[in-house]
Amino acid sequence: MQQTPMKRNEKIRMGVKGFFWTAGLLIAGSDGNYMPWVNGIGLLLFVASSILLARQTVNAGSTAGTSDCSCFYGKSGIKKKQGYPLMLPVRGL
Repeated sequence: MQQTPMKRNEKIRMGVKGFFWTAGLLIAGSDGNYMPWVNGIGLLLFVASSILLARQTVNAGSTAGTSDCSCFYGKSGIKKKQGYPLMLPVRGL
């Protein structure tokens, strides 16, 4: 399976967004002296980074297609070769 390579900038941006996603999740679930305010900030950080990560992963997707495959050839009733594909390989996922 061959995938389209991600550029270095995209990997760095995804890592930073993943860091903020994790930080927002931890801050939203924490408790402390200023509990409702800190949790709200963590929730906003978590939601914003989730939306940004979803946008980046949807835009980074590639179109899937099929490629030629080796087939099992059997005989038909009309004395012609027919191809029976064993499996249909997918490329570009």
